[in-house]
Amino acid sequence: MTPKLTTDQRQAIQETGGKPVYLVDADTNISYVLLRADEYAKIQEFIGDEAESGPRAMYDAIDETFREGWDDPAMDAYDDYDAHQRSAVRRAFSPTLWSDA
Repeated sequence: MTPKLTTDQRQAIQETGGKPVYLVDADTNISYVLLRADEYAKIQEFIGDEAESGPRAMYDAIDETFREGWDDPAMDAYDDYDAHQRSAVRRAFSPTLWSDA
């Protein structure tokens, strides 16, 4: 079943210049977005099936992409970031910086 646009929906699409139209079901108060099928297809290509493209599905790709950088010895500073931050703050506010000596 493919429902047809109502006159109100068509008018809303024209008023927004073809941009998505936000609708609210008066009975359930649930919001919907009405957009062109080609725009929806683009979004689906980008996000895909949530089970296949959710955060957990990205873990392996992220690991593979950044593995070389994460193994770089220069990144070791981030392992102890909090300790480095506290040390920098202590140095910045050291009493010797404020003395007249």
